[in-house]
Amino acid sequence: MRVIAFLAMLTMTLPAQRPPAKDDWNCVIRRGNPAVQMWRAIREALLGKSGDAYMAQIKTATLPTMPATILAVFGGQQNPTFLVSVDDGGTPDAVVRLTGPWTGPALQPGMELDVDGAAVALTRTPFRLLIDVAPAKIQVLERSKRNEGTICECFPARR
Repeated sequence: MRVIAFLAMLTMTLPAQRPPAKDDWNCVIRRGNPAVQMWRAIREALLGKSGDAYMAQIKTATLPTMPATILAVFGGQQNPTFLVSVDDGGTPDAVVRLTGPWTGPALQPGMELDVDGAAVALTRTPFRLLIDVAPAKIQVLERSKRNEGTICECFPARR
């Protein structure tokens, strides 16, 4: 019950989010990315009729590595918890909680990460999956590395 209250608190303290602009860099990485497609499938399963049973299954397993954009950071830099967007780079859909102290670069909104952790709890409205992650399982990405080989769904293809 504490976890759900914690997730609700994070949702209430989040500043209003603007929808991603068509030329927003975050949108470049989403189309055709198998990790994002996997995330969407996980979210659909969690929100479906058998969502509770599915949550019980994935709670004991490590989720596949997911791309994430940090939207907000809570708890300071030593032991941060942060709200991220996996699906579109602007809509909050997961809360990442570190299982140890963070020694990497200062985490701040807009940073791109690859996150590899375990699902712990779920709130359906609004959708938030709490993911516990060991600090060593987070890779901070540079923008140039994030969009290699992907096609942007936001920009039309030039012919």
